[in-house]
Amino acid sequence: MTLDDSGGTTKHDFPGFYDADGLVELKRFVPGLTVGPAAASVTPFANFAILVDGAVCFSGGPTDPDYIY
Repeated sequence: MTLDDSGGTTKHDFPGFYDADGLVELKRFVPGLTVGPAAASVTPFANFAILVDGAVCFSGGPTDPDYIY
């Protein structure tokens, strides 16, 4: 994942996970961000999920803009 904030751009790698309930929500604390506008983005096709039928679903590269207070 890439984080862009007023202080610059940083890249963060998080370990893979398995969630038997199908819930895909990971919360991470990332210290040292700079106050102001920010955005988190995922590299397209760099992340994937293997579905119960064996199909592979890839990330389309979502971006989430926010504001760091």
